[in-house]
Amino acid sequence: MVTRFAARQSESGLVAVSTALVLAALLGFFALAFDIGVLMETRAQLQNGADAAALAAARSLNGQADGLDAARLAAFDYSNRHAAFGENIEIGSSDVSFGRWHLLGTECQFGSSGHDCFEPLSTTDPRKISAVKIRNGRDGVSTHNPLVALPFGAFVGASNGSVSSGAVAVGGGAAAVSCPLPLVVAECKIVNPLNNQLTCGPGPQLTATFTNAPGDAVGFVNMDPTKGGGTNGKETADAIESLAKCDSNTTRQTGLYPMQNGNDFGKVIDALRGATINGNTETINGPCMIGVTQTLAVSDAGCPNPIFQGSQQVLGFVKAIIVAVTDNLGTLLACPNQTLPVVPLPLQKNSVILAFPCEAPASTSEWGGGRAYNESNVRLRLVQ
Repeated sequence: MVTRFAARQSESGLVAVSTALVLAALLGFFALAFDIGVLMETRAQLQNGADAAALAAARSLNGQADGLDAARLAAFDYSNRHAAFGENIEIGSSDVSFGRWHLLGTECQFGSSGHDCFEPLSTTDPRKISAVKIRNGRDGVSTHNPLVALPFGAFVGASNGSVSSGAVAVGGGAAAVSCPLPLVVAECKIVNPLNNQLTCGPGPQLTATFTNAPGDAVGFVNMDPTKGGGTNGKETADAIESLAKCDSNTTRQTGLYPMQNGNDFGKVIDALRGATINGNTETINGPCMIGVTQTLAVSDAGCPNPIFQGSQQVLGFVKAIIVAVTDNLGTLLACPNQTLPVVPLPLQKNSVILAFPCEAPASTSEWGGGRAYNESNVRLRLVQ
């Protein structure tokens, strides 16, 4: 009987020890889970602050230096309006970066690790800046808020935790559009340098001549990755003719693309008219691009003396109406069965006569991230 009682005492002691160990482990797991929850909630609050600050800053981008100053102030203000674990979020000047955004892909490697599609840019030319990157944190780094005090730090072996976040927003004009013409215009030929705004209005504003020489306002651009790097007149004409079959879900984005000053202008001019000339016979085989609002790429290639050669940066897109074209004799042409317009501008050979609407509504497939041209309202988008 004594031996049996002693055994029961031993077993109850083991149960007590086991229960204490289990309770300690449960308390440890609870403490760890609670502290992780605090860090996750803090990070979510930091992310909200970064998103708001990036969008507010991107809204201020206007292609001018004062827009950058306003963007910085907006970033500081909207960050400080948000709190992370009880403290208003603080950021410094180094936490606000300006640049532009590229589509996701292997070409995006601007960051120090992995694929980063935010390309930082110098602020010496604010016209090229269309994106803002914001960083913040409860990490005690520089001007950031201090580390997060963990309520159960004693149980998990760490009294503080570090959390950081960030966001990128784009603003301004279209950075992605559907089915643009494979033509590029020089920004310095369409923007008034006195106010940095598009020269626009109800009538023709520009006669742009296709030429093999630099200094003109228009060139060829290949933005279709399935078509290789060709930018000659025949390939450009074929691309214009195929626009009737363009998939509206396929967008073209700002970035580096092959450009050319121009050759085989006649093929391109005929394609804009929806016509093919074979000897003295004119055949209608494509859509008419004249008199209809089109989307053109805009570049500052070589401005103020534009030259479209090699890969050049597309800054954004502009809405334009092709009023008429001229042939290699300088004769004014429209599409077959169209009435020739009255054009007060001096006519030149192998040219397109363009009018730019001051306000052009964006389609649902277009979003901000490039230079704003035909619009007064800045369109915004969070991209990271």
